[in-house]
Amino acid sequence: MKKILCIVPLFLFSCIKNPFVENAQVFFVRNETNKNVVYLVSKQYPDTSIPDNYNGLATVPAGMRTPQSFRTDSWDKVFSQFPSDTISVFIISSDTLAAYNWQAIRSAYKIIKRYDLSRQDLERMSYEIIYR
Repeated sequence: MKKILCIVPLFLFSCIKNPFVENAQVFFVRNETNKNVVYLVSKQYPDTSIPDNYNGLATVPAGMRTPQSFRTDSWDKVFSQFPSDTISVFIISSDTLAAYNWQAIRSAYKIIKRYDLSRQDLERMSYEIIYR
């Protein structure tokens, strides 16, 4: 009887959704170069200017990949929050970030590459942007 009483609470807790674990939709940025880069995601397409806010910058070390996640349970919900069905991903050299302030990077558009991607593009790429 004691074994059953121990198992029942475990079963009940396994059925309750953990409020600290959220669903997330993730894509990756892979850096296949020999230099570190950073990236920034903008949700304002068709406006392709570099965003004012650079708090979302993420580093991708040479030869590595870094995840970008959205806290929601579906890609449909992710893209429904944007003005269009496209996101922009700006790739910037780590050297550029070290040499210039953010306003100079923005005003001179000092990026290496920009990807404008729809949900279908991300699916086709298996949710991995490869920078070469």
